[in-house]
Amino acid sequence: MARRYLGRHGGPRPASTARTGGHARRSGWHHLAPARQCQTLRVAVVLACAALVAGVLMSLPDATGTSSTSRFAAIADAYVSQAKPQRNFGSSPTLRTDAWRKTERSYLRFLLPDLGGAVTAATLRLYAETASVAGYAVHTLTAKGWTEDTITYADAPAPGSVVASSGRVPGDGWTGVDVTNLVGGADVIDLVVTAAGKSAGRYASRESGATAPQLVVKMTTSTRASLAATSTAREGSATTTARAGTTTSAAALATRKPPPRSSAAPPPGGYFKLVPPGAWSRLPSGVTCRGRIHVSTWEPRPDNYKRNHLMPDPAAVHAALAARPRAVGGASDSRWDTWLLPRVDGQFTGTTDEIFQWAACKWGMPDDLLRAIAVNESTWYQYLTYPSGRAVPNYGSGDVFSAASADSKIYCGLVARFGYDYQQDLGSGICPQTFSIVGLKSWQDPAWGAWPDNQNGVFPFNRNSTAFAVDYLGSELRGCYEGWIFWLRGTGTGDYAAGDLWGCVGAWYAGAWHTSDAASYIFRVRRFLDARPWLDPGWPADKPSCSRRYGCPGPDPL
Repeated sequence: MARRYLGRHGGPRPASTARTGGHARRSGWHHLAPARQCQTLRVAVVLACAALVAGVLMSLPDATGTSSTSRFAAIADAYVSQAKPQRNFGSSPTLRTDAWRKTERSYLRFLLPDLGGAVTAATLRLYAETASVAGYAVHTLTAKGWTEDTITYADAPAPGSVVASSGRVPGDGWTGVDVTNLVGGADVIDLVVTAAGKSAGRYASRESGATAPQLVVKMTTSTRASLAATSTAREGSATTTARAGTTTSAAALATRKPPPRSSAAPPPGGYFKLVPPGAWSRLPSGVTCRGRIHVSTWEPRPDNYKRNHLMPDPAAVHAALAARPRAVGGASDSRWDTWLLPRVDGQFTGTTDEIFQWAACKWGMPDDLLRAIAVNESTWYQYLTYPSGRAVPNYGSGDVFSAASADSKIYCGLVARFGYDYQQDLGSGICPQTFSIVGLKSWQDPAWGAWPDNQNGVFPFNRNSTAFAVDYLGSELRGCYEGWIFWLRGTGTGDYAAGDLWGCVGAWYAGAWHTSDAASYIFRVRRFLDARPWLDPGWPADKPSCSRRYGCPGPDPL
């Protein structure tokens, strides 16, 4: 069985294919001249962002009147079962309620920004997969200390008072109850759904995508400006498809945190420290980490805006990764497939630095390390293109095939189905293998193990979503740091073991343990970690030069 690795270069490979430092060519961060050349492009980016917000407002019913309706998808949900009191069901595609013999109940969380108006009605909508004679009851929940990926029946907080009951529920359709009393000034709403009477029910969870639980809020507003504060979209704007694998930007804005509270850059040393190996089961969830980041308007990379505010469809992510298991033939620890990859979802939106913080919190990594890796990989750009759509090498994409092959044509053909065909610029079977702010490789050489479409399951999520890319980097570093990549023991120095974080950083690039390529990569990342170029006054102006042939780089028309 060929070894399988999803790191920077995707797996063990012949030495001739290992990249020798494409980003080392841009060793500095003080490229000030291009900033002046592309000043008009920066203005265009700001106008484009303004147009996006305007588009969201225009999609709202009665945007120019005094009332509006906003729909929020659940940001966390899970059911617990008395029959399996120690088991977590946070990644289940269904929510369950049952009151006969063994109790089952479901927990939901919604994140609401400042609504900017008076709430007149709020409805919890669930998609019933099965019929229920007595239906369900919705309860308050005052204890907030539960997380989607750890909650079990044994430690779940007890339901509070009943807010609403549904009555009989027909199967295969939407059902809703009035929960207006729950919606007020709070930005986080937790609730519990239980069976009403001795009945059972099955409802779609947020992993289902389009049928995820919704909170529909109606409010009165006085001006269009107050509507802007809601950052929400009408029903249908969050529609997802497995092919695209992403929600719309408007849907991402609907789950955004409250307005930022400062404009400060991160301090030297960052906010989060390394969590030692063995503590993986105590790591906080992505939802918990939303509340632990230091919120700031500081954004040296406004070109990342669209992809910073686009979340992938978690169901599509989980399906793609589950189709390519890692713990096969003793290659990796089984927890890679049962715990680590199911945690990767990219469900966060924010500034570039807030995304680094969120992933660092979620995976127990130093946030400054993630920043330094991103400097080396992309100069902190998620994905830049020229006006034609042609990718800008080393600024969110790279590792272009040096020659076409039957296998590269399969891979590039898959990539071409998701928004842009790089072969039109580079030739048949020639396209980037790597995408994103942290250089996440998509290519899977069949020699490492045959996987669908010769890709490892991360595309197009790695290109489309900044949060997914950094989330995935954090997961890879954590799994390696825990000692779960068994096949690394047969590479490089042959002494792979848990607890060597820098060895894992090198393996992210080289796909091997403490080789010369890995050492070179570690040296570059260490240099950026020591220098912290993101705190340099010239960092916001560091951008690739305009091309006489292709124009000035900028964000693509997503």
